[in-house]
Amino acid sequence: MKERLEALSAHVTEMEEDLDTARKDLLKSTDVNRKLKQDIRETEDKNRQLQERLELVEELQQTLRRAETLPEVEAEQAQRVASLSKDQLILNLETLRAKVDQTRL
Repeated sequence: MKERLEALSAHVTEMEEDLDTARKDLLKSTDVNRKLKQDIRETEDKNRQLQERLELVEELQQTLRRAETLPEVEAEQAQRVASLSKDQLILNLETLRAKVDQTRL
């Protein structure tokens, strides 16, 4: 009976040690889990910031493309204005000629 009691006592001691080890492992796992969650939050924040920067860069690229075509657009507009002015002058000249022709009659 004494041997049985000693065996059970040894078994209980072993189980208590296993329980203590499991508790320590749980605390370590909880700490690692907390740190990993913090890392995930920081990574998500960095990703969001990078995404915002990328969107800004894309907007700037579009603005730059539009700015690069601006001289071409301005030249085209100037050509249209000159063409309109020329057409207007021709029209005015034709109108004046018509008036002169009418006064001669």
